[in-house]
Amino acid sequence: MEKKLKILGMGAAQDACSFVSKLNSFIYLAATPGGYIPLLKVLMTNVCCNDCAYCINRAENKVIRASFKPLELSRLFMDLYERGLVKGLFLSSGNGIDPSLAMEDILKTAEILRKKYKFNGYIHLKVLPGSRLEYVRPACELASRVSINFEAPSQRHLSRISSKKDFYKIMQSTIEIKKYREKGLVAGGQTTQFVVGASGETDRDIFELMKRLYREIKLTRIYFEALRPLKGTPLEGHPPTPIWRQNRLYQLDFLFRYGFLDEELALAFDERGYLPKERDPKLTIALKQPHIFPVDIKSADYKTLLRVPGIGPKTARKIIENRKNGIRIDDLKKMGVNLRRALPFIKQGYQRRLFSI
Repeated sequence: MEKKLKILGMGAAQDACSFVSKLNSFIYLAATPGGYIPLLKVLMTNVCCNDCAYCINRAENKVIRASFKPLELSRLFMDLYERGLVKGLFLSSGNGIDPSLAMEDILKTAEILRKKYKFNGYIHLKVLPGSRLEYVRPACELASRVSINFEAPSQRHLSRISSKKDFYKIMQSTIEIKKYREKGLVAGGQTTQFVVGASGETDRDIFELMKRLYREIKLTRIYFEALRPLKGTPLEGHPPTPIWRQNRLYQLDFLFRYGFLDEELALAFDERGYLPKERDPKLTIALKQPHIFPVDIKSADYKTLLRVPGIGPKTARKIIENRKNGIRIDDLKKMGVNLRRALPFIKQGYQRRLFSI
């Protein structure tokens, strides 16, 4: 059992989520709607009929295979839960010999936990690409959070890394999850993931789909995982995606969710459609809009303050709440403003000259 858990815990490592730290090979401290809790993060099986070029569990790879039965995994989880080692479950899976059969095992495991063991805590379930659409509803009924991974931003890109996955079917399942969320299910929301750099996509390619997923599907979060080529996969000799590219996409994602306009966000990309390594998107956007700055923090509204590098949502609100008493530079620092970044963009009598791109 311990060997199987280690194999399937390590096999789940490619699925990203709000993980704060890794406690061991299968338990992660994660941010959930209910706060930070330790999650058992595991695959149902690492057997997979897919041929994803980045994945160690792809069908052609010679790896040690293992699988849990639904009752076996539910008992294991409850043992860890009763010992106080975990408080929730993140359950994904390889596609097995058939994605619908593998999805049935995921659903059976969650059903045993909910109905037999009366576990009412956090469960994040993966909907497997290619599984029958009818399985989306029970997943939404059983889970706190549901996700299905796009991995690439279009069918053209996805076909470069998998001959079997269908982008449009993934989108169909994504829309189906949304339908049940609108009926009050899946209180913890809906997420997806991209493997950055695997399919030859640009950052702008990812951004275009990201906008649609947030606006039309109302996704809760999007996660980005920099490609780490694994031995034995077709991408083994491919250069790894630098972690800064993953981080830049997260920074752009935050700006989008903060309410930055499309025309502002478009300024963050270079002529090739990538986010620069040298500076984060917010600074890039600010430098390309010199007519907005310097900002008078004594009178600027929340949206304007938010566009100042070094000022985030919390600090912008603190500035507005406290400025009636007057704000000095030391006050800004105490509020959490990154003065090194912010000073060139604020009108306080001590701002430095805006530096050029």
